[in-house]
Amino acid sequence: IAQQEEKLSAAAILPYTDYAIVNAAISIYLHRAKAKGINIIQKINLPKGMNTDENDLSVLVANLLENALLASANGQEPRQITLILQHNGSQCVLELANTFHGELQLGEDGLPKSGHSGHGIGMLSLKNFLTKYNGYADFSCENGWVRITIYWEDKAQC
Repeated sequence: IAQQEEKLSAAAILPYTDYAIVNAAISIYLHRAKAKGINIIQKINLPKGMNTDENDLSVLVANLLENALLASANGQEPRQITLILQHNGSQCVLELANTFHGELQLGEDGLPKSGHSGHGIGMLSLKNFLTKYNGYADFSCENGWVRITIYWEDKAQC
């Protein structure tokens, strides 16, 4: 019974938002981070009835959280991931920050790029999201922290 309860807690989808797929993405990656001893701080506030497509947002969140998890898991203590996902009127912001003690390669677009084949899907999903939702992303890497802040307007798509 104890083993089954442990499996259930690992698979638990927590209600961060009213959007099941977004909740699944956040729950899976935050659980993985906690299992690796990474401190998690989150502030999530999304209203019901957003115009932003749940699938688009969940793909973006999952890819960015996976990148943050990989970067933090291999780093020095203290290891931390901060996720802020807020909606105010028609304005949305997603900010993801994680500790990182390495060297980042930046592409011509100012976003991180991977030197390994098979990587880079997270940044591609970000670019697609920004194009579709006329968004803006700001990326920084300083003092042992990588931070990406994404802004978009939650308008109905034509």
